Amino acid sequence: MDDFLEAGSLDYYGLSVYPRYVGEPNLWRLLMGADFERCANRKNGGFYVGEFQAGFSTNGMSVGDPVTPDDQRTWIWSLIAKGARGVNIYAYYVMSSGVESGGFGLISLDGKPTERAVALGQVARSIEENKALLVKSTPVDAQVAIVYNPAAQAVGGARGTPSTTTPTGEGRGQAGAYYQASLSGYYRAFAENNVPVDFIHRLEVESGDLSRYKLVIIPCPVILTPEAAAGLKRYVEGGGSLVAEARLAWNSEHAYTADVIPGMGLSEVFGVRETKVLTRNDVKIEIVDNSNPALAGLKRGDSLKGAQFAESLELLSNRDAKVLGRLFDGTPGMTVSTYGKGQTMLIGTFLGLANQPSDTNNNQFLLGLLNWAKVSRPFTTSQDGVDSEKPLEARLHKNSGGYLLYLINHGEAERLVSVNLNVGREGEFALSEILSKHTARKRSDGNVLTFSNRIPAKQVQVWDIRAYQ
Repeated sequence: MDDFLEAGSLDYYGLSVYPRYVGEPNLWRLLMGADFERCANRKNGGFYVGEFQAGFSTNGMSVGDPVTPDDQRTWIWSLIAKGARGVNIYAYYVMSSGVESGGFGLISLDGKPTERAVALGQVARSIEENKALLVKSTPVDAQVAIVYNPAAQAVGGARGTPSTTTPTGEGRGQAGAYYQASLSGYYRAFAENNVPVDFIHRLEVESGDLSRYKLVIIPCPVILTPEAAAGLKRYVEGGGSLVAEARLAWNSEHAYTADVIPGMGLSEVFGVRETKVLTRNDVKIEIVDNSNPALAGLKRGDSLKGAQFAESLELLSNRDAKVLGRLFDGTPGMTVSTYGKGQTMLIGTFLGLANQPSDTNNNQFLLGLLNWAKVSRPFTTSQDGVDSEKPLEARLHKNSGGYLLYLINHGEAERLVSVNLNVGREGEFALSEILSKHTARKRSDGNVLTFSNRIPAKQVQVWDIRAYQ
């Protein structure tokens, strides 16, 4: 199943949302899934939620945790902040029979309204009142992209996947689960810090223009088409910054191996070639040169965490590649180079796969990539990266009149958040919180508008920000 291809064939496409299905609740599955669907549905101008969990789940003898009004408030605003254009609540009445008997209802078995029903009705009323503003506002453009290459899941089939577990507790023995975890490891590092990030399909790499992105990351790049390899080469030649993991272009889409890895001419782009590879679940890359901006937050001797492969590299004599990190046996395991107007970095392991749960050094490195690629952030907040499990989520939309800033507190306590928003000009700005009707007036300092506010636990603020004429 390929969401990008499905969405490209339909007028409306999206996902179902059950964060409290049987088992532990998983907020990040919702957040990443919504961003993935936003990207898959770019041509549709937004995605749709076919089913939004209305009540606790049942599946045979398994019963899920209760769903609270606070849950639904933060979930639904997160979906809208990601670009949802329609949300269908499932279901109004409790499932009356079958394997899901007794679950999923917005109202109770006897037909009486629940607290969830009342609270969700209030949310729906707020959305309806502000519908025109919400619909004309779209997420700001991302400068960071993660390549989605569904063919990567084919290497080795279901039996060829790593044996450890995904962040959702699923065994990676299921085909493709390890790849989902690889994508998640990169996505979360940026999303926890409220950095806008896109997923782009391999087909866009083959034929599209990637110049709008300053940083492109290709996780688990073990299968690649010649067209995609050529697209990556064009991107770097034009000035892009490209990060790839171990065994880049090892196989073609027809399962033929490359004679040199990285394959399909990419060894020249990255300035290295593979000399050997070991399969390991616990890989460490020791930093030996932290002069690169991506490693400025780390010390020599610090290590990055990897998984699945420990790939040894050698520098090509005709290129300007440099070694940034070494594997346990002293061989180069992380390199950087330039090509055309751009730059490349090769990580000789699956760093995204290993970043489950998030590793402190890995996250520091990934945020450092923003400086390496000269990514400019549209905003920052004082809560960026503070709580990885129950974050203060911030999303910025733009419209013809200004901006919409969503602040969603997924935590259990009130938070004070300070926002620095790049408004591109100096002047007076009107701020209106559309849910509480609170208004304020602030002046930017240069191009940056700064304001602070307290957000109670499990509450949401949506700020309409406009310049005074």
